[in-house]
Amino acid sequence: MESRIRLTGDHRYRLAVHEVGHAMAYTLLETGIVYAVTVGGSLNGSSQSFGQVEFTPFLDRPQNDDWLRRTCAASLAGRAAEKLIFGETLAGSGGDLNSDLARATRLMLAAETQLGFSDVNPLIYVSPEQAQQQLLYDGELRNRVNERLKHAEAMAMEMLTRHKTALAAIAAQLANVGVMSGDEFRKALALAS
Repeated sequence: MESRIRLTGDHRYRLAVHEVGHAMAYTLLETGIVYAVTVGGSLNGSSQSFGQVEFTPFLDRPQNDDWLRRTCAASLAGRAAEKLIFGETLAGSGGDLNSDLARATRLMLAAETQLGFSDVNPLIYVSPEQAQQQLLYDGELRNRVNERLKHAEAMAMEMLTRHKTALAAIAAQLANVGVMSGDEFRKALALAS
């Protein structure tokens, strides 16, 4: 963590809320196992990272529509945590192809165009590149994807609201120490819940 970014205390706490939101979703929505949570830097030494959650998704679960929604909810949980605690979000949820919003949108677009989970033409497969183009021009598809995203964000928000005290307490702890192992995170979650 020598490459930690210098941040104000308020900014560090905001980022910690975001990352802890993700970690809580992976854990409580049972989509993955958390190995570490960081704020102000990354475990791989990237000086561009404001924080991250290192996790491994559970691949032994049935990859059905419910799994997809919980996975998407975990992607949107950082943003949901910011909304819950601060009433607004920072731009960090979006911005590039690897952002939380980009990953969540790709996942829900795939549900509608590639994975057979759509209520409209579920047997039609559209390549990812074509689906991205279709999303730009097909208002109905865009609305279906957006509805899926809103449902996933609501799922994350509902879970985080039930555990708001834990979210705030663990985020304060993370903001202070900068990095927590998965075991430290789970212990803090158990104590705060």
